[in-house]
Amino acid sequence: MFEQSGKSFEEFRPDGGESFLEVQDRVVQFIKKTLREHPEKNVLIVTHSGVISSFLIHLCAEPWEKIKQFVPKNTAVSIIELGEGKNHKIHLLNCARHLDG
Repeated sequence: MFEQSGKSFEEFRPDGGESFLEVQDRVVQFIKKTLREHPEKNVLIVTHSGVISSFLIHLCAEPWEKIKQFVPKNTAVSIIELGEGKNHKIHLLNCARHLDG
């Protein structure tokens, strides 16, 4: 479907849906708002893979071609410390050790 549209992966919008660029913008705005409303607090955000992937691409300033590197495993946990400006620290990324049994 997206291949036939002639648009890039991040620009493609399915009927009635959002493009990944639109998702990314919405997610980034939500996180900025949440951080403003809860300064100096720990905030837990639970998402599906498209949301966290689009945010990580933005946070790491990576091109969309690398999106597959940021798609988490099911139930994966990431711990990200957001700092002032671009002073961010990723403590844990897409960890699914809790599934090892």
